[in-house]
Amino acid sequence: TNNVIDLESYKKIGRNQTCLCGSGKKYKHCCYNKEIQFTLDDDVKVVLEIDDTSLDGAKRYLRQTPSSAYTCKDFDVLGVQLHELGYKELAIKFLKKSLEKDPKYYLSWLNLAAIYNGSGQNEKSLEFIDKVPDGFKRKIIIKANTLNNLEGFEKVAHLYEKAVREEPDFHLAYIKLAWGNKLGSETSNYWVNLGFKNIPGDAELGFLWAREKFFRKEYEVLVSDKRIGKLKNQYEDQSG
Repeated sequence: TNNVIDLESYKKIGRNQTCLCGSGKKYKHCCYNKEIQFTLDDDVKVVLEIDDTSLDGAKRYLRQTPSSAYTCKDFDVLGVQLHELGYKELAIKFLKKSLEKDPKYYLSWLNLAAIYNGSGQNEKSLEFIDKVPDGFKRKIIIKANTLNNLEGFEKVAHLYEKAVREEPDFHLAYIKLAWGNKLGSETSNYWVNLGFKNIPGDAELGFLWAREKFFRKEYEVLVSDKRIGKLKNQYEDQSG
């Protein structure tokens, strides 16, 4: 029986669906609201004590799943979530747990590299990046960010351009190219136009596109573009 519960699937399961633990019973008659106790390591216990509702799904999963059934993905997802919430050291521990299970779970190497890059430990970041084979998704952008800190934008611009070619629907490389090139230049204009064309729903790309048009005094283009209006409506809806 496969009793590995995928974190995202677990959050969505209905009470009348078959329980994901593998028992064959309905969820409401099995693991629903149960606090099944398994041997938990100290790091998991720390997570269970964090008072943050955004971790409720993860905490239910950690309580109700045998520690031997935790997967690389589980540790990786939790590590990223903890880092976003500001628990850097704890996040690093869970990403390393992922790699202890499988050193070839390359996403965890890159997430570790991103954390160390974000805290200025660029050499450490490069060590982790080098563990990942070329062509793996997001390797090039994280390497570019790290080398940007060490060598400056001009020496890594070609890496950001390569990242766009490899993943044209990911916003970060466009943003780095927009900020790295001189405002109003043909190069800057090219990248914000391409980025906003490929990802019209991205708010930061929308801002950079509008900033570029305003600087170039392309006012008619700016006020007539419907994408900006959509972003404004989207922001107002989210703001309540």
